[in-house]
Amino acid sequence: MAQRRAVNADIAGSNPAPGAKIIYMKIDKEFVTRIADLSMLIIEEDDILGYVKDMSDILRYMDQLTEVDVNGVDPTNHVTDLHSVFREDMVRDYPSEKRKNLLAEVPVMEDGYVVVPKTV
Repeated sequence: MAQRRAVNADIAGSNPAPGAKIIYMKIDKEFVTRIADLSMLIIEEDDILGYVKDMSDILRYMDQLTEVDVNGVDPTNHVTDLHSVFREDMVRDYPSEKRKNLLAEVPVMEDGYVVVPKTV
């Protein structure tokens, strides 16, 4: 049963603040079973120990990130300088005569709203 050291940090991916509380996370059969239940997955009893090992290995690998010095690196949520090409939503006055003519073409209206078929 593997254990992993998890650190509370103020910003995801940053080095922990001095004196940050260290939490020990235990990956065991009960943990894997609980995650499977929450994920609505059915895991065979024979496979659980394999998942314990795999999850522990993944967390151990990810724990290497705590060793990276990110002091002075600005947090980012995207690695490129992409920006939205869509225009801002703006409310515009629509001439009432045009609106009335447009809505006259609508097959089904209910309480001032256009009724459309349900889509799945």
